[in-house]
Amino acid sequence: MAVLIGFCHSSLQAQVNSDPVVISQGGNPTGILIVYLVGADGTPVTAPGVVTVLRAGEASGPHEMTGSNNVVRFNQLANATYTIIVSVAGYKDQRSEADITPGASMSEVTVSMERANEGAPQQAAAKGMMLVPKAKKEVQKGIDAMRAGQYDEAQRHLQAALQLAPGNPDLNDRMGELFIVTKDYEKAQTYLRQALSIEPDNAGALTDIGWLRVQQGNNPDAQTSLQRAVTIDPQRWFAHWLLGVCYLREGQFDGAREEALTAMKVGKGAAYDAEYLLGESLAALGQNDDAIKALQQLLKDSPENSNAPAARALIARLQAGETQTAPSAPTAPSIANPVGDPVPATAAN
Repeated sequence: MAVLIGFCHSSLQAQVNSDPVVISQGGNPTGILIVYLVGADGTPVTAPGVVTVLRAGEASGPHEMTGSNNVVRFNQLANATYTIIVSVAGYKDQRSEADITPGASMSEVTVSMERANEGAPQQAAAKGMMLVPKAKKEVQKGIDAMRAGQYDEAQRHLQAALQLAPGNPDLNDRMGELFIVTKDYEKAQTYLRQALSIEPDNAGALTDIGWLRVQQGNNPDAQTSLQRAVTIDPQRWFAHWLLGVCYLREGQFDGAREEALTAMKVGKGAAYDAEYLLGESLAALGQNDDAIKALQQLLKDSPENSNAPAARALIARLQAGETQTAPSAPTAPSIANPVGDPVPATAAN
């Protein structure tokens, strides 16, 4: 059951009236929709889920995630009648209607959520979290484009998939990866936090939050996320590699060496960057002969690796008898899917 409130609270109305977009467009060509989610007893519903608004005849529309609080806000909706679809884990799906009209800057809707039957089988996730076949195809096209360095194309495909499955944590993680690669760290953080708000123990998102923090030079926060990631999924070589990079930066050379060896073991031939990390760690520990062997192995296995020039320079210094006293952190891999996993998704038939 939903209750439509035709007028807004004064505090929210004041915020709308001061909106520079609304002012610049001459008043109210667009409006704001506020959706409040409450349980049968009137208490806020903060479970993870998704709220989508659709205009008549449209198959997809804007969406926002639930979870941090029970208020979902849609900005700059065109004047129209909208169907509001609310899907929240543990509750039955609900629908409501709202009108955005030229005469009002904002509409508010309170949606009363009914818990799913206790005796009925529970869905693994709310609708909007599942990847239907069309969404899976878009995701794969996005990943292929990322690997080819076509980042605008990748973003187009991934956003198309998000329209179909906005609540999928792994898909939000993929968007985060894309924006790490393109160095748009603010957007990356937004998508990765969204993934973790849906699934706090998502090992991929934890790994990528760690990757983001490494790129930002925040080693303590990176270590926290990466340690959680390898605890949840010990087979992620990229998480082990990143954790080793953190240890290297912090002067914990034994830890860096161990994480490099683990990354090489679980990476099964894909973790070439870990070979450079191993060489750096061994050199810092004074084990120069072993360090040279590790670095030479990298040059043999992956001569075009981004760390190859640094590896050659370090080999030369070690062969000249120099001591490696200040290791430089390895560079991040250039590949777009560093963990090497298939597209993680639960397909809906």
